[in-house]
Amino acid sequence: GLPLQDGVESMICRQIRNVTKRLMHRLDLPFFFMNEYLSSEAALSDLRFSCVKAHKRKAVLDQLAACHILESFLALTKRPLPLTRAGA
Repeated sequence: GLPLQDGVESMICRQIRNVTKRLMHRLDLPFFFMNEYLSSEAALSDLRFSCVKAHKRKAVLDQLAACHILESFLALTKRPLPLTRAGA
């Protein structure tokens, strides 16, 4: 996930891109960036709808948000192009 804020990259986004570049030098795998905007809010909404008690939500919130990001990625009809070593 890439935490864009109003479509603008923050310092965290730049850090994520830097870590990804280092990983690309070590792993011969495609990497994809997905906007994770509102994934935590969607996860929280799901937990509330499922009647998960407030004190138990924190333990699974990030995991469920990650599931939302993955579902968004898999739902794309046209997948984003992987980053290549030349485009990194």
